[in-house]
Amino acid sequence: ARVKRAIVGKDAHLSTFTVTGAERSLALRLGTPVDGNDPAKEFWGTKAGNREVFAAAGIRHAPGTPEVRSTDTLVREIDKLLASQPKSKTLVVMLNDGVSGEGNARLDVTKLVGKKGPARRAAIRRALSTRLKYEAKTDNWASYSRESGKKGAIVEQWAENVTTSPSVQGHIGPDGKVVIRSTHEQILDGQVYKGARYPAKS
Repeated sequence: ARVKRAIVGKDAHLSTFTVTGAERSLALRLGTPVDGNDPAKEFWGTKAGNREVFAAAGIRHAPGTPEVRSTDTLVREIDKLLASQPKSKTLVVMLNDGVSGEGNARLDVTKLVGKKGPARRAAIRRALSTRLKYEAKTDNWASYSRESGKKGAIVEQWAENVTTSPSVQGHIGPDGKVVIRSTHEQILDGQVYKGARYPAKS
């Protein structure tokens, strides 16, 4: 009540590091916008959500899978991906909410694309538990599969011979205006973010 009295008639908004249900409830009670995402729409900020948004908007993106939350589903979706992309050499499995590349793991599939049916699915299952190359040095299949079960994961075809990794920072304000804040070229160690050079090359 004290906060509401203090902002009556003023141009105000709620700004927090993370928006949870508590901040959303406070904003509704205050009648003021939040400078952040509605937690109910959190999915659209994940990797699986990004893929759905890109598809709906007609934006080209790497061949890949929808969200998966079990090893059985992961095997099945990788099998479908290899069937549609028979020239694949490497796939990258990504935890849905992984940041800075540390939720990523690469899988060499050159020996899998020639197989078919149950034999390929069995080979995929073995490869996931024994041949994934994790970006986070502490990961192993037990911990990685546990996290993917909790938070979901996707798989994408690895882009070969890529020499640039541009990034852009945009801001949608409480007034709905979109502002491009900056662009940068990411400095990567494998897939792990180490720093940046400003601005992006293109």
